[in-house]
Amino acid sequence: MYSTISRPGPFCTASSSSMNETVLLLSGEERIEAARRREATITVVPRTRRRQYMFAALLLACSYVMYVCIYLSLSFYPQVAARKKGSSADTEVGVYIGGNQLAVAIASLIFGTYMNWIGAKFLLVSGSSLVAGCTLLFGFVDYINSWKPFIGLSIVIYFVMGFGQAAFLTTCNTVFVRIFPTRIATAWSALAFTLGLGFVTGSPLGGLLYDSEGFTFPFVVVGSMFFLLIPILIIFPSDTYAESEESNAVNQVPMWPLVMMMPVLLVCANTFVAYAPVSLLQTSLPLFLHKIFHWNASHIGLMFLVFGVVFVGSSIAVGVVIDATNPQAVMTIGLLTGGCGMMFVGPSFVFSFSPQPWLEYVSMAVIGLGTSMTVISVPIYMISTAISRGHEQNMALIAAVTGLANSAMFLSGVVAGPVGGVLTSSFGFQYSTSFFAFAIFLLLFVNIVAKLVSSRQQ
Repeated sequence: MYSTISRPGPFCTASSSSMNETVLLLSGEERIEAARRREATITVVPRTRRRQYMFAALLLACSYVMYVCIYLSLSFYPQVAARKKGSSADTEVGVYIGGNQLAVAIASLIFGTYMNWIGAKFLLVSGSSLVAGCTLLFGFVDYINSWKPFIGLSIVIYFVMGFGQAAFLTTCNTVFVRIFPTRIATAWSALAFTLGLGFVTGSPLGGLLYDSEGFTFPFVVVGSMFFLLIPILIIFPSDTYAESEESNAVNQVPMWPLVMMMPVLLVCANTFVAYAPVSLLQTSLPLFLHKIFHWNASHIGLMFLVFGVVFVGSSIAVGVVIDATNPQAVMTIGLLTGGCGMMFVGPSFVFSFSPQPWLEYVSMAVIGLGTSMTVISVPIYMISTAISRGHEQNMALIAAVTGLANSAMFLSGVVAGPVGGVLTSSFGFQYSTSFFAFAIFLLLFVNIVAKLVSSRQQ
């Protein structure tokens, strides 16, 4: 977080000035040793707030464009795969999306553990370049006529893109939080805002560009836009990436001690079950709405727009509330809210009333709010728990927390999609949403019991 002064000046101490005069009288090994002592006593000065805000704005812009790259193809890829290439869209597209999320889940743990060893700037630039490159490359898979090579190459490219996403997300969250160390929840919520905004705008933008110029055009436009931001990332000095931590802080790898903390594992499960309904709704809700209400694609898209708008609109407010109150309280309310939303989106088989259009909209809004509250609260609670157990709040800790939280969130997408599909096909949509709601309520009960037990032990 700091840049060093390598020459005498008004920021140097009196001892360093006298040392400069003494060094002139020395020679050989004595001068080398004196120079080393001088480097050890150089005073540091903070970066300007202006550069911090500029870099934070750049990170937000890059984060938004990256999420657009992720959701760009969801509005037209299944139709292209099924109708033009002769494949089974349900099966192949499930592998296409699940493979990407699995890659992010695995790579997030690795980069969260070794980010400080690899280097924040290298990870951020290389991750951005990989996502942008894969986005551009993906635009040309449509030139393959046979459906097996088309699907196979699509899965490989999207899987590789997952490693770039993990590198970018882990580093971006870590650096952004280090820029605003006194407003950690607000900083995290700002990045969650870009996730929701990318979800809301990515798919419609992809569909609009696809309808205007075809398959390749959306990927070339967005991928090129991302590439234009990468040189700006490279221009910023390395100390902007908060890489000038003390050596003992940089070399700490708190991932596995963090994983061994029971409260941390519990809140990771919270992220898993809170984000799982998103994958279930993406795969099963469109068919349910079309079957019950005979809605068209635009009407169904509006339903997901409600979810995204509420998630985006509540993100910053949730971060501010967490900074002012208690992350565990917000997380508990978020689980309760998300569970209630899942009970009514079906609605659950425990209710006697039938589905209503207005109830679907309200339920999606409630789910968006609950997901926002839980996903933003979890990493903040992890950090506070680790600090209370003796860990220092440094880049290594924040990187580990970011990697663990991202891994839990994306892993839920890998598991929830297939599980939700099996439950929906076997028992119906109302039973599958009830299953996920009961899982959220069960984990909410476990959280409350764990809190009561820890309070009595104290």
